Amino acid sequence: MLLGANLDVKFWPYAFDHYLRLKNSTPLKGQDKCPLELADNKKDDFTHLRTFGCRIWSKPPGARTAKFKPNIRKGIFLGYPPDTTKNIIWYDVDTHRIKLATHVRF
Repeated sequence: MLLGANLDVKFWPYAFDHYLRLKNSTPLKGQDKCPLELADNKKDDFTHLRTFGCRIWSKPPGARTAKFKPNIRKGIFLGYPPDTTKNIIWYDVDTHRIKLATHVRF
């Protein structure tokens, strides 16, 4: 995943968490249900699932600074926080910081 996204080794924990989410959401060989479905008795929702390392554009929180000034930041998708797929963890390429966002475009 890191090589496919052309990311540094420092993003290894995020790639590993994304891998575990995918692995636990798919049935194992010889089983009809995935491990999460066996534990929770409900199917996983894949509508918000995205590719690790894909490009995102995030809207920062708060009011806009100017009307015609661009109000987005370019970043890299790193995964989801635990227990949700509506918020994302992303890497801001301008400030070199890892952030949490809710309003993004992929």
